[in-house]
Amino acid sequence: MTVAYRRRKMDAAFRAEWAEMIAIGYHRLEAVLLRRAFEGTVRVITKRDGREERMHEYPNQLGLQLLKMHRETALEIDDGMAAEDVDEIRERLVRKLQRLKKRDEAQEAERAQLRGDAPRDGDAEECNGGPTKTGA
Repeated sequence: MTVAYRRRKMDAAFRAEWAEMIAIGYHRLEAVLLRRAFEGTVRVITKRDGREERMHEYPNQLGLQLLKMHRETALEIDDGMAAEDVDEIRERLVRKLQRLKKRDEAQEAERAQLRGDAPRDGDAEECNGGPTKTGA
């Protein structure tokens, strides 16, 4: 048994902090996975002729697992909430996802600028969630 586990076993305050850090880590990981399920990840495919194609991949298995894990909770919440509350929460989630998307687009633009990439035809399509083809 390591010192940390021994301390956790014997020190209530340390045990409480440990549990809090586990919860924080869990929620952060869940947020990352949810975001990945909703927004996908960008995959760059290099063609034989050297062209690159960017596309979004969506991890269906992750999405299905999240649905299974949270189905009962969502149903309980839906049953106990007024329609106005559900609409307000939905709007807040949409706004948050839009903010995350804008932040990601700004970071990607900054990375492109640092690489010296110039905007190419189709880049606007990528911002709208579609695949983008970039050529050399």
